[in-house]
Amino acid sequence: MKDRIKRAFGRGRYANVTATLALVVALGGTSYAAITLPNNSVGTRQIKRGGVRGSDIARNAVGSGKVRNGSLKSEDFRAGQLPAGAQGPAGATGARGPSDGFFVSSGSDVIVFRANTNQTVATLRLPAGKFILTAKVVANNNDDRADHNYGCSLLLGGRVVDDFRDALELDIGRDLSDDRAVAALTAGGTLAAAGTADVVCRTTSDSGNWLARSITAVQVAALNGA
Repeated sequence: MKDRIKRAFGRGRYANVTATLALVVALGGTSYAAITLPNNSVGTRQIKRGGVRGSDIARNAVGSGKVRNGSLKSEDFRAGQLPAGAQGPAGATGARGPSDGFFVSSGSDVIVFRANTNQTVATLRLPAGKFILTAKVVANNNDDRADHNYGCSLLLGGRVVDDFRDALELDIGRDLSDDRAVAALTAGGTLAAAGTADVVCRTTSDSGNWLARSITAVQVAALNGA
């Protein structure tokens, strides 16, 4: 062995040769340690930022306990991957639909009959829109000579949407309960622009009056039906 060492290192002294061998062994040991790491020896500081990729992670290696709450978004999941959860809070209240009401009434005012003449007995101004309309008129006959006919029509924007016809009895000389009649009108219709709803009545009597006249309109979002 000494002869081999002498041939390898020439005439060097044994102490120098021994020190050199020790250095070689030490260096070799350090190189070995650099590629064979002890368990749990690599931490966050030893990993380069961005150095770990998806291909470096085994399937099913990351569980819910390793994911920060709130860090995942809906686009991180395919359709159907998430189970149905509890119903979320109610959203904001939307804008109120068109449901305004409009009304006109004659009160104690009366309109005297004009025989065989179309008389506008009630008018309600309305904005553009769709409406459900109701109207009422009481006809009072004061003629003691004969029975008379009468009729009333409900118009929206000048177009007849409903009408009513009936007979008026004598005011005196017969059953006094029959001297008045009520015309009830109802319809739905649309105004393309602001306009009016009107009640127009006509009678063959020249003695009497139109009482208790009213129109009610409720604006709606849609009108369904014929």
